[in-house]
Amino acid sequence: LTSARTLVLIDGKRSSVYGGRSAGANGSSVDISSIPVSLIERVEILKDGASAIYGSDAIAGVVNFILKKNFQGVEVLAEGGTPTHSGGGTEEKISALAGTGDLKQDRYNVELGLNFEHQNALMGANRDFATRYSPGYGNDVTSSFAFPANAALTGGRGTRSPGYPNCGPYSIADVNFPNQCRFDNSPFDSLVPEYRKLNANLNGSYVLTDASKLYGDVGFSQVKTVTTVQPVPLSYQNPLIAGNPYIAYLANLLATKYPTYKNAAA
Repeated sequence: LTSARTLVLIDGKRSSVYGGRSAGANGSSVDISSIPVSLIERVEILKDGASAIYGSDAIAGVVNFILKKNFQGVEVLAEGGTPTHSGGGTEEKISALAGTGDLKQDRYNVELGLNFEHQNALMGANRDFATRYSPGYGNDVTSSFAFPANAALTGGRGTRSPGYPNCGPYSIADVNFPNQCRFDNSPFDSLVPEYRKLNANLNGSYVLTDASKLYGDVGFSQVKTVTTVQPVPLSYQNPLIAGNPYIAYLANLLATKYPTYKNAAA
């Protein structure tokens, strides 16, 4: 039934859903990673359906995160990790919790929980297995859009590159495509994207009477992810958006150096 039918509560109250609509048409799930770990006291799980009480989003069960409510002092947890092979993918995490005031003696308590995570990108260039060109294993899905460029010649002369076999540093001389420079985008892709995550939660309680308490919660969560993909090739098959500076550059190049050039596809 997926997370769309599992209700997530924080201190028994419904939590706002994740903005990415991760559960499709049924609604969005809750990003529980936005809760600072140091602020969680325990997690209560109801495996049975509870739609009679909470509605259809609780058909698959309920998960209730109980936060600390009377913490005094400061607690900091930090950790880091790195792959056994260098080149990227390192990560750092820090979680902190600070609280003051005792509900029984001072009649109030205020807590601030912070959580920060960062992971460096791991690029395909840093891993030998990330390649689209392994002729020894029969794997070759390289692209003909390369630099130096390949040109389709007339008279049945096929497709060739004037730079072949000197195709470096960005392209390769492919044994399966003689006379062509081929492009492998794998080194330019991020196998693991870089991301930064910051979560903060502030809660406070004030005891009014033995039977009543005033409380408030404020939460903030921000996640930034940077994914790198291959450079975009230039071709008459790939129309450019009006105003792209390459359009004016190309027009000037043809007018000044190749005035007799005629391209039927232009």
